[in-house]
Amino acid sequence: MGTKNSWIGVALAAALLAWGCAAVQGPRRQAAPSGDAVAGPARDGSGEPAPPPSGAGTRSGSEPAGDPGLESLLIRIQERTASALAAFEAGETDSARAGFHECLDLILDSGHDLATTPRLRAAFLEVMERMNATDLTLLPEPAPPEEGLVAAAGDALAEIDPDQPPAEPDSDRSRARRETEEIPFDVPVVVNDAVLSWIEIYQTALRDRFEEGLRNSGRFLPMIRKVFTEEGLPRDLAHMAHVESSYKPRAYSRAQAMGIWQFIRSTGRLYGLQRDD
Repeated sequence: MGTKNSWIGVALAAALLAWGCAAVQGPRRQAAPSGDAVAGPARDGSGEPAPPPSGAGTRSGSEPAGDPGLESLLIRIQERTASALAAFEAGETDSARAGFHECLDLILDSGHDLATTPRLRAAFLEVMERMNATDLTLLPEPAPPEEGLVAAAGDALAEIDPDQPPAEPDSDRSRARRETEEIPFDVPVVVNDAVLSWIEIYQTALRDRFEEGLRNSGRFLPMIRKVFTEEGLPRDLAHMAHVESSYKPRAYSRAQAMGIWQFIRSTGRLYGLQRDD
């Protein structure tokens, strides 16, 4: 694969992933949702967070009927979520953020296995939905916990509107479509107008950031692809790190996500990731 095709191939992979993220997140600026229960049934759909791994927590087995400890926990989660939403609506963003994280800590520290405790898993998914709906990435940016951290690449995507009319002539888009169709991928590839818009964005508004990610990728891509191959994952998913952080280990987002893959603290804990303080 030549240099030009390599550039376009990475741009297409990044465009697909950026388009997917935008589709999952939906409109960026929305009001906090209203509602009472947080432990209702989880809703299906592409916006649902990935199911937690079996074994998240320490207890296992079927959910016990009428477990008073579980009932009390669900009530506490519901009350704390309501308080966090009230704080958000009052403009108390730090308190809202802390409240949502406290809800997640209550769930993760409960000792219950989310895979076998449906109501607690539903509560977890509901808290995550409400965090996304309040759009924590648009809250005032907290100060980084230490020096040396850099802005996450994913933050820039929030400022981009891929639905704006394209600047490229139709002939340029047709050429880009032909070129991308010649590049092999190990994930399903759909080259439509939305994806072509993101390729154009990476060639124009985000070109400097994209090229920075290309330079940084050489340090990490071989290792990531090796691990993905060993674990049976599509190797092209490695480009998600390009979208999220430009392969910067010290990337820090407005949602307080850190690292190459941009996990927030509670999600990292859920999936058993080590956190280096």
